[in-house]
Amino acid sequence: MVDFTRRQVLSQSVAAALGASVIGVASGEEVEETDTPGAPSVAGSLKRFSTTAFGAEVTGPFVFEDGGLLYSLQHPDEENPGEFGRAAVGYFSGFQFEFNGSNDDFPEVGVPDTENKQRQVRSAAGDYEILVQGREPINSGQARLGVVQTPDGTDITQENFAGTQYGGAATNPDCNQFVPSNDEGTEGYLFTNWENSPGCVSRVPISKGE
Repeated sequence: MVDFTRRQVLSQSVAAALGASVIGVASGEEVEETDTPGAPSVAGSLKRFSTTAFGAEVTGPFVFEDGGLLYSLQHPDEENPGEFGRAAVGYFSGFQFEFNGSNDDFPEVGVPDTENKQRQVRSAAGDYEILVQGREPINSGQARLGVVQTPDGTDITQENFAGTQYGGAATNPDCNQFVPSNDEGTEGYLFTNWENSPGCVSRVPISKGE
């Protein structure tokens, strides 16, 4: 199993995998009223890999070269238990896509039919593990991940500044992009866009080990 390890921000090991939240299996057959010239279409079927926690969006899915995947847990309900109640970027440990043109490399996860299932991130092909969470201390405690500051170091939050903001500070991790820093692609930086007004982009160093 491939693991990714954070260096500098958190001392924990992680692997990477993707989640895509899809309700049921959808047919890819064309019908007349949707056969628009030039429009995208699906040949085959969609299969549910993951369901996300209550109140959250799945954003920023990223596929690594080795088939590992991760995504952002954007603005989850704060009443969700434990780590699922706070915005984060996470991965599915113990899983990698095979890139063989089929969906046979993972079992479909069931519909979240209980409140317990609805309030967590789920998959039938690995466990969602948190890599980074919004508002965790960084820079020796002088700042918080995903929270923009003024030049004098004041956090730009709804509590500190009146006016319109897109959302709560560090609640909307969006796009993710991994940029390798060596030829093997075993270490590099995970860039995450924290959507807000104003927003910011974080850079988290990660490395991969067997």
